[in-house]
Amino acid sequence: MKSKTIITFTILAILCAGFARPAQAAAASAPAVYITPVVLNFGNIKANSISPSQAVKVINTGDTDLTLGVMTVTGQFVINNKCNNVTLKTLEACTFLVAFKPVTTGIQIGTVSIPGIPSPSSNTVDLYGTSYTTAQLLRRANFEPAAGPSVPSYIPWDTAPISVPLFAILDCSVSLSDKCSVRLRGSPRWKNTEQSIYQWGGSHGPAGTQYYFGLSSKAQGVPAGGKYLVQIAFYDLNSKQVFVKDLPFENDDHDFEIQGDVVTVPASFSYFVYRIIFQKESGVAWFDNAVLIRLP
Repeated sequence: MKSKTIITFTILAILCAGFARPAQAAAASAPAVYITPVVLNFGNIKANSISPSQAVKVINTGDTDLTLGVMTVTGQFVINNKCNNVTLKTLEACTFLVAFKPVTTGIQIGTVSIPGIPSPSSNTVDLYGTSYTTAQLLRRANFEPAAGPSVPSYIPWDTAPISVPLFAILDCSVSLSDKCSVRLRGSPRWKNTEQSIYQWGGSHGPAGTQYYFGLSSKAQGVPAGGKYLVQIAFYDLNSKQVFVKDLPFENDDHDFEIQGDVVTVPASFSYFVYRIIFQKESGVAWFDNAVLIRLP
């Protein structure tokens, strides 16, 4: 991969319950159909493998029968056909499954289209995932505990300058992976100080070496100003920084969004530091599915 690619996706939560999005009927007095969820994010998996399936439900909330057509999917995703050509009576629902099956690396996007929902109703589900072919360099990239939150050394991430151990900021009730996320809260005391979660590792190489790095994050009430980003930095044997790249996240409220970038290190290096930074006076952010891979 010779050219630099920067891809940003923002995934908005549409309704609190299951991210449901109403498909508006032509009369516009009430939604006739609910599709839930309307966004599926499969996180990071190795190319030429397949993820666990995620379910999507289509509910007829109108007063007449709804006949769906043959669904189609784009991108490196697969679906079953459980809702193809199904007729739903009022308040009936059908559920179909979607899985991520990548064959190339990087951020992948796709769409499930569900024919039969009257125009101008929305009839799509957005799909996201990240795939890699070489080894993941970050340990416990989904913040999964090895021996439970009561063991202080259970996870190879460090925090600075937070005065509590990392397991105290884990949130296993909000996550993109099937494990946990880490949660950072803004405060006036962080106005001029960065909160960070970081991991470093030895990964030496010559000038021109390429990496893909990325992260997913969810936000609630995050204000403008300060810093809200993921960062990768490379250092030489003398601990001199030879390259750094920041990828900022959107502020305000949003569901998990993916930030990903392919970077080229311009000089020889001996180790990396991967950092999650949240410097805000208020708001909450969750982080999950960290990824750092060396490209061939």
